[in-house]
Amino acid sequence: MPIQHLNATTDALSADWFFGLSIGNKYAALLTNAFNSRPDQQSIDDALALGNYVVHTEANKRTRHALRAVLLANFLLKNQPTTLAVRLHEQYKSLPLESLKQAFTHLVPSFIDNGNRVAWGPHNFTNVAMLNAFSRATDWRARAIPSYKLFVHTLKHPSTVLDAPISTLSGWTAISMSVLGSTKPIAYSNHGLILGVPQNNVLSTSPTDQWFDNYAGTSQSTKAPGQSMAKHIAEKNLMLGGLLTPDQVVMHQGTMGAMQHCAGTALTQHNEIVVCGIAGQPLPHGMTGNLRLLGVFIQTRMDGTLPDRYLKSQGPSHSIEMAASACARNYRVPLLYLPTTQL
Repeated sequence: MPIQHLNATTDALSADWFFGLSIGNKYAALLTNAFNSRPDQQSIDDALALGNYVVHTEANKRTRHALRAVLLANFLLKNQPTTLAVRLHEQYKSLPLESLKQAFTHLVPSFIDNGNRVAWGPHNFTNVAMLNAFSRATDWRARAIPSYKLFVHTLKHPSTVLDAPISTLSGWTAISMSVLGSTKPIAYSNHGLILGVPQNNVLSTSPTDQWFDNYAGTSQSTKAPGQSMAKHIAEKNLMLGGLLTPDQVVMHQGTMGAMQHCAGTALTQHNEIVVCGIAGQPLPHGMTGNLRLLGVFIQTRMDGTLPDRYLKSQGPSHSIEMAASACARNYRVPLLYLPTTQL
């Protein structure tokens, strides 16, 4: 038998009366990808059959599309067996359209890991002890730059975070960070912290800016008024298509491919990874852990010199270097001078 109901159901998600094009397409892609991986596709599609209309109206048609979407989410995202189709139909059939839409969103996982969470383990980033070549400002114009991949939190000058990095960051629900690599050494600003981040702390990933609530220390989102932080995170994950690996983030960074994983307003040259700073938070994929300070970095020109003033870090280079050096010295971690073509 042909697949009869899937496409009509996923197409409806993008309609203006349902979720609209931008979010609806993401829901549709999530369901379609899950459906394509299932060996029981015909059984799932057959379970979406709802019988004949009693009254054929546009309102009834929309409600039936929404009901099918809820059933499909139960089968594909909650792994409910299709043998429960009749019971699920009875459970949801009397709900009005808005309640069906809400029921659907509650079935979508807040974190779509895509099997990529393990790639964010600290062992997949460069050990700063292996980066002694960057312990002083160096002219790299005629030398090969050692490869590195670091998890960083960049700062604007002046920043009190340098005074107490971990005790400060560990009080925040959501922190904007970046993967800084030797192939694309471009971040939001020109200096900051190198951190060890447990993989469970990674909330969302994007090769471009996410327009997220940096330093969000409460349960409410400020950039999405009226939303809880949990809903804000879930919506971002959906728009981004779930987690990328660190290498995928860097690969798409600064390219139009980044817009396939965008939850912001425009393409940026830096990436944004949102991390939970608070340890001991129970999340669907496991408990969050403690952040660790591994080093401090400051960017140089390719010839090893510092500009008079850093535009992105928003301060004179000598003051920023002194603050970064003091932090490294106080916490006994390396200060790395990382070259870049963009200051």
